[in-house]
Amino acid sequence: ASGRDLLALYDTDTTAHRLVLTKEGAQRQPPLQRVALQFPDEALIDAVPVYHALNHALAALTKTPPTLYILADTSYGSCCVDQVTASHVQAEAVVHYGHTCLSPTSHMPTLYVFPKLAADIDDTTQGLLRAAEKLSSDPKAVILTYDVAYTHLMEQVYEKLLARWPHSIPLVLSRIEVNQRFHAQCAARSRSDPGSEPSDSPRSCQACG
Repeated sequence: ASGRDLLALYDTDTTAHRLVLTKEGAQRQPPLQRVALQFPDEALIDAVPVYHALNHALAALTKTPPTLYILADTSYGSCCVDQVTASHVQAEAVVHYGHTCLSPTSHMPTLYVFPKLAADIDDTTQGLLRAAEKLSSDPKAVILTYDVAYTHLMEQVYEKLLARWPHSIPLVLSRIEVNQRFHAQCAARSRSDPGSEPSDSPRSCQACG
């Protein structure tokens, strides 16, 4: 293993809850039986310990945890969900780890676990405030966007920035919300006939071409 705090870095407890429970907190019916774990090449060193940690977290929540499969050597760019390889193990959902282009899947429910890069919240806030002082135009709003690797920090940055925002211009945080689609796709699969679902194919994106 890489030696990092894998439980926190890979959100194993949160991932287990989302795989087993619905958005309302009820047991998912029917439960997921097979889940593929997709790691980028640089994170494969953590794949086995994350597999065991997630299995442990799932077993604590349900008597019928899904069987997990580790995906490697994906069919195309690791930023995309590898629905083709997942279908080879008849996976009903994918947990995608690492950077992602967030290209939509047609029916495969996908949970995204983003990387977590470190950043000093105070320094980040100061830098954004300095940039705000240089606004030369009069925009209707300022939208705060960010790389997915800083998703875990942005609510704190936004709150600090908002408290010191020097303009009357609205400051809007562009939140990345992917769980709603996961729950909706799981619900759709439970209502459909699995034999009638179309097969997914790779989708192109700017990152992998």
